[in-house]
Amino acid sequence: MNLHSTLIISFFLVVVAGGFGVYKYNEGWNNGRQNLIKQQQDKAQAKLAKRVQRQQSNDQKAADADQQGTAKTVTITRDVIKYVKTPNRTVCEFDPVRVSIKSASVDNANTIKGYDE
Repeated sequence: MNLHSTLIISFFLVVVAGGFGVYKYNEGWNNGRQNLIKQQQDKAQAKLAKRVQRQQSNDQKAADADQQGTAKTVTITRDVIKYVKTPNRTVCEFDPVRVSIKSASVDNANTIKGYDE
C-alpha cells in the first residue's frame, strides 16, 4: 500500500468515526431531553394531584362549616329582626339584648370548626 491510499483510508475512518460520535451525541442528547421532559411531567402531575386533593378537602371543610353555621345564623337573624322592629331603637344605649345578639354572632363565627384552618 502506498502513502496516498493509506491517507485516504485514514481520512475516511476519521470521518466515519466523527460521524458516529456526532450521531451518538445527538442520540444521548435526545434521550436525556426526553427523560427530563418525562420527569417534569410526572412532577407536575403529582403536584396537581396534591392540589386537587387539598382543594377537595378544603371544599368539604367549607361545606361542613357552612351547614353547621346555617342553623345558628337563622336564629341570630331572627333575633336581629326582632330587635330592629322594636320601637325606640335609635337611642344609643347598648341594652343587654343587643349585646347578647352581637356576642352570639361573634361566638357563631368563632366556633365553626375547620373553616379558617
